[in-house]
Amino acid sequence: MLPVLIGGFLIYWAIFATLGFSDALPMAVAFVFVGHVMTFLGYEWYHMTAHLNIRKFAAEVAVTRSHNMHHFKDFSKMFHVSYGGHIIDRAMGTEITPDHRDKLSRIEFIRTLGMEPYDPRLVAARDIYAVKLGLSEQQRRTAQR
Repeated sequence: MLPVLIGGFLIYWAIFATLGFSDALPMAVAFVFVGHVMTFLGYEWYHMTAHLNIRKFAAEVAVTRSHNMHHFKDFSKMFHVSYGGHIIDRAMGTEITPDHRDKLSRIEFIRTLGMEPYDPRLVAARDIYAVKLGLSEQQRRTAQR
């Protein structure tokens, strides 16, 4: 965190000094402080709304859907909880691709349906849906575990 604060301060200070502001130093401090506080508050807002069942605006709905993939599909992916955070997930390699998301959903769906893994009803349903979803034999075996 400290390197980010120092780097942000130096960038703002350089910009304000280059533009000829006499108060470049206090302006840089204020921009870093306010910018980081606002970023943190924005992050917390989106994270809170992602976890609450409340009325949401379009940006909050998009973040909630993406963040739910982190919690319910793959705990090692989709960490962002702020609007536009998918760019960070893409850069860090934690984005869930549509193919990865679909594979996870299909396997989870045919895995249990809330029943014991070898319940005859589940085995029959698994066979039907595996064909419909185009799952390989290996994916079927994985779903039975």
